[in-house]
Amino acid sequence: MSQRTIRTPHMIFSRERGFLYVRSLPKALLTDDRLPKQVRWPLGQNHEIARDVARQLNDAFDDLLQLITERRLGADYLLQSLGQLYLQHQRVMQDMRLPLGSLITPNELAKGALELGYERLADQEAVSTVLYADAQGDYVFVLLDRGYAERLEMLPFERYDVPLGTRDLDTARWKAAYLLEALEQLKRWTRDGYLHVLHPLLTRTLAWEQFVRCVGKPREESLLEQRLPTTLTQLEALPGLKYLASPQSELFRIHQGSAGGYLLRIDFHRMGVAHLTPVGVLDLELQTTDWILANLLFAVIAPDLLSFLTAIIAQEDIDPAALLKLLDQIHQLLDDYLKGLPKANGLPELPPPSAPQATLPAQTQSVLQALSGLLPETQAIALNRALVQSGAFAPPAAGGLRYAALVERFKTHHEVSRTWTNADTRIQNLARLDALVEIVGPGVAIEQITRADVVRVRDALRLYPRGRNKTPSLRQKPLAQIMVEGGYEPIHPRTLKRYFAMLKATLDFAVDQGFLEQSPAQSVQYKAQAAGRSNRSYTREQLRLLLSGPVYTLEAPPRWRLHDYKFWLPLLGAFQGARLNELCQLRVGDVRQEAGIWYLSLNTEQAGKRLKNSSSERDVPLHRQVLGAGFLAFVEQRRQAVGGDRQAMLFDGLPPVRNKLPGATASKWFLGNGTNYGGYVQACGLAEQGRTFHGLRHSFIAQFRAQKLDIQIAKSLVGHTDHSVTGQYGRGYPLEVLQEELDRLDHGVSLEHIHYRHYLALQEQQAPTQGGPTSTVRRPVTKTQKRNWRRFIPLNAAAR
Repeated sequence: MSQRTIRTPHMIFSRERGFLYVRSLPKALLTDDRLPKQVRWPLGQNHEIARDVARQLNDAFDDLLQLITERRLGADYLLQSLGQLYLQHQRVMQDMRLPLGSLITPNELAKGALELGYERLADQEAVSTVLYADAQGDYVFVLLDRGYAERLEMLPFERYDVPLGTRDLDTARWKAAYLLEALEQLKRWTRDGYLHVLHPLLTRTLAWEQFVRCVGKPREESLLEQRLPTTLTQLEALPGLKYLASPQSELFRIHQGSAGGYLLRIDFHRMGVAHLTPVGVLDLELQTTDWILANLLFAVIAPDLLSFLTAIIAQEDIDPAALLKLLDQIHQLLDDYLKGLPKANGLPELPPPSAPQATLPAQTQSVLQALSGLLPETQAIALNRALVQSGAFAPPAAGGLRYAALVERFKTHHEVSRTWTNADTRIQNLARLDALVEIVGPGVAIEQITRADVVRVRDALRLYPRGRNKTPSLRQKPLAQIMVEGGYEPIHPRTLKRYFAMLKATLDFAVDQGFLEQSPAQSVQYKAQAAGRSNRSYTREQLRLLLSGPVYTLEAPPRWRLHDYKFWLPLLGAFQGARLNELCQLRVGDVRQEAGIWYLSLNTEQAGKRLKNSSSERDVPLHRQVLGAGFLAFVEQRRQAVGGDRQAMLFDGLPPVRNKLPGATASKWFLGNGTNYGGYVQACGLAEQGRTFHGLRHSFIAQFRAQKLDIQIAKSLVGHTDHSVTGQYGRGYPLEVLQEELDRLDHGVSLEHIHYRHYLALQEQQAPTQGGPTSTVRRPVTKTQKRNWRRFIPLNAAAR
């Protein structure tokens, strides 16, 4: 391992593993064999992040060792403390991999009840104006600085206006409560995440900006915004440690003027050069009233500005010429960002807070709102603004059900009813719901969603980026920004149809639960062009290539492991018509015999099994070709290898993968990993022809049709639902009927070269690995026990 010394104590660098935290425990404490002599914990590849985490670990270890020494605590306490510290370190490193660490995302915040936000809103409404209507009748949220800037370590401000883009008072109050709740979340944020380590002030500003973007009125990007880093993606591209951590400087500051515009103030008194200037302080307009832009501008110009000013102070004799040069440098610095920008308009004067008064009866309010819809737009806006500002309309306490909250109820319903038992399906559905919340708008009241809104969402889905959650450059960006930047591939029309079906399902759920009388999506349709079926099935030549592949024609053991599933899955797929996952989750006891007929029982009798639907649970006789290839001999050997355990997996070598179906490993073997391994289909010369394992299922059904066999029996064999009236009666076909028709299936491909005994002989010649045997034959494998101090920690202690 090549290492280079880093100034931060206990941090080293390895070319193979990146930065590491390496700390040896004092020998005086190593009185127990369970304790490690040294810890070596990963710190990642980024120097700034690693240094910050290493410093935190140094403080934690110093405190722990001091406590143990002073109180003479024993080995058990030290062991448990090390376990807790390690778990905490893992969480820190996990959060550090995210731009904003553990900070709640805008969409997640919108799903909550916003109780604290509404509480803060009520407090502020009692003493000041919080919402007012602009010239277009849209509501604007007014935030007055009540210590927010100081607690967030951002620029102080007097007033910050956020246009909300809605004329509905209920929605406006929800958005105001959302922003106040977001401020509370920012105050509690531990400021983890790798971006905060690199750009503290910029990251805090953009963390707040993403909440504003979520509920604020969409706006065109100004010239100033085009010259500043205004997104997390742009921030990631900036060099680290260039910008100030906080908006504090003795020589200059940015403050908000009486009209709302921000000013850069340079204090010549503090510089000791006031006698050379006609004024003691210099105020320069920054041409913005936006608190976010003021913070971004300050963070960008402050380092250069500070270097200019400190260079002047360092001079022994400061003359007017040097001071004039300084002012030119400052003006040039500001011109780089402000040149060509119009002067910022001041903030409008706020109406006084409404005094408590009797509001109009609800029926009267409804009549007035209905009448306003008959007026010309300008008059309707004026009427609505006058009624709100007069206090005639009473704002509801917390509003109706929002779309984000509806989606949460929808998720809970499906989790409780266990309709998303397939792990992959569940992950896909949750991702689609999150996308819909972002497009529809988390704070939109569901009763306000119209047919036009549904059409808008459908059209927006046409531009939704493909693989967004799997692409790091897209995952953290707001959807609106992704669509503006472009340069991505949109989702396939068939995938879009699934997103749209999910939208309709959430609104239908709202009707079912009594939140809506009728779904606004009821009459909106989306039809995706049907995909061609000709390219799904294997041709006879393609099937011949597949069944003449390496697993069936090898003469010597290969370098890759000869797992049993690699031999049997292509055969079973071609002659049984089953899905890949149905085969991979088979247990030893699922191979059964009844009345002399051997069959596969595709069921969900054991935990962890998943089937597509209820009709997928079925009994499928084994095809004569599968039996002829030695399948029963394989099953018997497997039964002996597992000691007769009927619950054991039929196919060894398919380890469970987190959040994946049992067929995930087999699928990767068959199709490859999409990068440097082309899979079994490539080894058979089929990679360029787009063949998949599911194509064997299509070939199975197509061959039934080609031979004019009973297609209803084919449906029963593959687990397709018979929707006819007569199909609803009885329990399906008897096994002997299924077997008789199945054995007539003939793909016209020779299988004389295929038998399991040849494959088994190669397995026995192949050397065993530490990972275990590849076949049903047991081989003794000696494993070296590694000593790991964490295995001595009680589970309940490590979790504390």
